[in-house]
Amino acid sequence: LDLPHLYLAVAYFHIGLLDEAESALDAARHLNPEIRAEPLEIAGAVHLFAGRTAEAIRSLSRADSLTDSRITRYLLAWALYYAGEPQRAEAMLETMKRDEGPVPGNARATLAALLASRGATAEARALAERVMSERDLIHHGAYGLGTAYAQLRDPTAALRWLSQAAATGFACYPWYQRDPLLDPIRTDSGFAAFMGELRRSWEDTRAKYAGGSGGGWGPCPRFK
Repeated sequence: LDLPHLYLAVAYFHIGLLDEAESALDAARHLNPEIRAEPLEIAGAVHLFAGRTAEAIRSLSRADSLTDSRITRYLLAWALYYAGEPQRAEAMLETMKRDEGPVPGNARATLAALLASRGATAEARALAERVMSERDLIHHGAYGLGTAYAQLRDPTAALRWLSQAAATGFACYPWYQRDPLLDPIRTDSGFAAFMGELRRSWEDTRAKYAGGSGGGWGPCPRFK
């Protein structure tokens, strides 16, 4: 079945094993070549966290044409910001601003970061405070808050939320290392210590799970 490989791909990108995520996607597509929204959505996330923004936008745009998934729209907006389209990104996130549930919470947190990045600090702070109080906040929402407070030049608050994101499901070290929204706090000693620990944890995870073969349908050198 292709679905378990898609689940594996999602698990892998959450823990920062992006090559393994792509291999799991390859296995899923081999087993079911039909073009569907789910593999495109997952591929978009993997490309985004690998720093391949143009590829992420291509995959997520195709997925968006096949589904009304708020996850796809949230990821696409995120990718568009890094592609130099902040106004379009904000407009897409605004469409989810008043919705309920964890995905709109993710969108609101990321929107707060984008607002802060263009100097709308009062609006960004108000939105971030709203997200902080949400009961269904998940790890991506916590990460979004971390980026919002990084853009607000508040490393203490940023580290609080980044630590929560990493501890509760989103420990993708390669993305923490490259995300431009975190650049304002990279010289902070607390952030440097956090990144050192996150890298050690990621290296342990990579040693445990990376490499090998699997998939059942033939050789897949990066998939286990």
